[in-house]
Amino acid sequence: IQPKSKHDVEIATRVIARETKRFTSLSLTPRAAGTGLGGGSLTDSIVIDMCSHINNIGEVKVTKDKITIACEPGAMWRDVEKRLKRHDAYIPSYTSSKDICSIGGSIGNNAAGPDSLRYGHCADWVEELEVVFADGNTYTVKPLTFKQYKTLIKEKHEYARIAKSIFTLIEKNEKEIIKKKK
Repeated sequence: IQPKSKHDVEIATRVIARETKRFTSLSLTPRAAGTGLGGGSLTDSIVIDMCSHINNIGEVKVTKDKITIACEPGAMWRDVEKRLKRHDAYIPSYTSSKDICSIGGSIGNNAAGPDSLRYGHCADWVEELEVVFADGNTYTVKPLTFKQYKTLIKEKHEYARIAKSIFTLIEKNEKEIIKKKK
């Protein structure tokens, strides 16, 4: 599938979610530029190509303490980098495939490169993501305060369910997580 908009992705996701009740092996797998070596976009079912049309790059926003850019998952890393370069900025987690990979695939794989040891992987440079979940709705996913989390889990939607599940896993495994950090 080659969606032309976020709305198309929502529709495809809703249809797949509905039809998996009849066809249990049906799935929807996102694919960006396909440069990942782990085979993450390989599937026996439906691939949703994010690079063909969902590749917009927004304007660079410069404030006194940071530079940000918003882009769609199919935006090519090299094109985002060109836009940032005008402001003497770059994303330090760049990989060796930066000339042929997309931003969405890099984030999805939490890509890393030569500056990642010092500055972190892709996930460390993402402030928020717009994500279409299995219910076919788009949610803005970003770090939450505990108060924001408590408000979120009162909602009756997929994002609230996922957030609660993740928090429960963290609580259940907190001692192990802390031990591994040391």
